[in-house]
Parts: sequence; structure tokens; C-alpha cells
Amino acid sequence: MLFKTDDSELVIFLNLHRILIFVIAVSRHRHLFCDTFVKKRMRKQLENRADVELLVNSFYQKIREDAELGSIFDEVAQVSWEVHLPKMYDFWEGILFGTLNYNGRPMPPHFRLTTKYTLTPEHFDRWLALFFQNVDELFEGEKADDVKYRAYSIASIMNNRVQQVNDQLRVENL
Repeated sequence: MLFKTDDSELVIFLNLHRILIFVIAVSRHRHLFCDTFVKKRMRKQLENRADVELLVNSFYQKIREDAELGSIFDEVAQVSWEVHLPKMYDFWEGILFGTLNYNGRPMPPHFRLTTKYTLTPEHFDRWLALFFQNVDELFEGEKADDVKYRAYSIASIMNNRVQQVNDQLRVENL
């Protein structure tokens, strides 16, 4: 055991750690978070699977319409939306509400994609900006903040891993 502490101290430590990560994210990506703090409108709480489906459907509609990302999803990856969207419902519902419906591995498809079309940090930033915009348009409250925090964490990890694959591909092609 790394810490000799009771459960309440560990919970406080983990919450402070989460807040610190969020503050760092806000400072590094201020433009993504500003809508939450500047524009106040009537939005609902993110409460259930139906809300997750709304979040996912509206987000991927934005992705498909986006000049930078739309063609990557539709033409390069050739996403089968009838298959992909239900997986994303399960994924985000599991992240937010602890359901165990998602069974998949999100990294390998992104690794395969970057071998066809080099995914850059700018692609991940754009994905994140659209995700945050979408959440801010639809939802407010703790779960809305949580899903943005989780999306930021996931995008950061995925971007780092994809860039490692890109680096390896560059070395192999020398």
C-alpha cells in the first residue's frame, strides 16, 4: 500500500487530483472550456441512456459535417454508423453511469486508421472542441462536466498513443 490513510483521506486526495487535472486542462485548452463558463442557457442534466444517445448522435452529426474531420470518418475510416453509434452509446454510458454494456478496444481501430491517414494532435483538438461544444449546447451540471473531463483524458491518452504509432511508422519508412 502506497498510502497509510483512511478512506476519507484517499477520497479527498483523488478529488483534489481530479480538480488539478481539470484546472490544467482548462489552462491549456481555455478555448474549449469557455462556453461552459461564459454562456448560460437552459440546458438539462445528463441523466440516462437517452441523454447519452442524444449526446452521441448530435456529436457525430457535428463530426460528419465538419470540414476537417468529416471526410476522415466517412471517406477514410468509412465508419458504419449503424454499428459505430450503438458502440458509442455503450461506451459513454459506461463512462458516465458505470454500466458494463461496452465491450471493445478503442485503440486498435485508431492505430489502423493512422496507418491509412496520419492523425495529428490537431485532429484530436478539433474532435475535443466539437465534443465540448456539443456538451455545452445540450447539458449542464456535474455529469456534463464529468463527460468533458473524461473526453479530455481519453483524447489525450489516445492522441499520445496514436502519435507513438505515427513515430514508429516514420522510423519504419526511413
